[in-house]
Amino acid sequence: MKVFFLLLTWTLTSLGYSQFSWKGILQEPSLSNASIAYQIVDLQSGITIDQYQSNKSFTPASTFKLLTTALAIQNLGPNYRFETTLSSSSPLHKGDWTGDLILNGNYSPTFSSQVLRRWADSLYTLGVRRIKGRILYPSSLFYNPYPNDYAWGDMGNYYGAGTFPVNFDENKIILQLKPGKEVGDSVELVSMSPLPKLSLTILNRLQTAAIGTGDKVIVYSSPMSNTLLLEGTIPIGGLFTIKAGIPDPGFWAASQLKDFLLEKGIEISGLEQFRELPKPITVLFTQYSPPLSELIQTTNKTSNNLYAECIGRALVYKHIGTYTLNGKTIGECLDKTGLDTLGLRYRDASGMSPLNAISPRQLTSLLVYMKDNKDWVQSIPWAGKEGTVAGILQNYPSQARLKSGTMTGVTCYAGYLNARSGSKYALAIMVNHHEGKNKPIQRIIEKYLIQLIENK
Repeated sequence: MKVFFLLLTWTLTSLGYSQFSWKGILQEPSLSNASIAYQIVDLQSGITIDQYQSNKSFTPASTFKLLTTALAIQNLGPNYRFETTLSSSSPLHKGDWTGDLILNGNYSPTFSSQVLRRWADSLYTLGVRRIKGRILYPSSLFYNPYPNDYAWGDMGNYYGAGTFPVNFDENKIILQLKPGKEVGDSVELVSMSPLPKLSLTILNRLQTAAIGTGDKVIVYSSPMSNTLLLEGTIPIGGLFTIKAGIPDPGFWAASQLKDFLLEKGIEISGLEQFRELPKPITVLFTQYSPPLSELIQTTNKTSNNLYAECIGRALVYKHIGTYTLNGKTIGECLDKTGLDTLGLRYRDASGMSPLNAISPRQLTSLLVYMKDNKDWVQSIPWAGKEGTVAGILQNYPSQARLKSGTMTGVTCYAGYLNARSGSKYALAIMVNHHEGKNKPIQRIIEKYLIQLIENK
């Protein structure tokens, strides 16, 4: 018999308790045109002590990572590890060897150039001196590394880097820039790391802005593109570093391996994509990621989009044998928990898609359901101390574990809060369509979080 998880929605007033209320947030002048919803649930009793429009679906931004990581830790287990392999198409031997090296992976977010160097060193130690063959890597032409509704202004930036079977150094390029001496001067591109492994065209339209204006750079690109367009400004001052996304990390990784082999004096013919894994093959080396219990720490504390997207694809693959994200599979995973899915829309795993939708009630239900899962709870950062919430509740360290979610016009928080009275709460507050920047909205929400901590 299917067991459904029920979150009680009684209010304290119906049980004779004094009423706590966040309704004052609805009167905040800077939120007068915004959409607001929230729910606060007592963890011990399951009683809702306050709520407003808690069943309405909102754009969650990165609070959506709570859903992805919770489902993953339950379905894949805390010890799940991603694998990236280097295989051979024929038995390896010393000297001149005829065959192909095959680089392949299952969407590990942690694979790095250091591993490629170690593999090249190992091949040299095994006596290989010349490879009469190619390095094969997964084709980028037969899958979409991005959900269809990602914003054009996100995809070229490091936080919007695509998700590939072989990811490489978090699919991140470091660009070092030199501003001009005056506002409006052009900006010089000084260096790029890693160096591009293909003919990468940089269209630099950056300008110099006033001191203290910060990073206002947007990098425009698209999957498998060989062009990066830089627009925006950096401030007057010293060298300035920004991060962009690698457009085709599988190719960059294969090229890096080739370079490391050549450094060791091992000749090799070239590179080529594969659509289907060649057979038979012999696995030479396997690089395992850290366990999922550690990966979700990075995912939630630093709000790493690549980690979340890779974890989401692994979750889907376990159920249907394909790495293509789809809401139906996620819905089936949620059905097993008994959590309500009405109005929930799963467009990506990280929360970057503006078309994701979830309600405060669904988020607090998830928090109550997962409250005893130590690995998952500890992945949510302490406000005032860790990750993306280090800047709020700084006078109240260790009082709240919160996951933030922000994008233009969206500011959300969800997590656990310990009141000074000893009460413990699960909460979610979601603000959509607000004007202005996120920081002033965060300060407003912080004020009401403090009220809950102080039970005022």
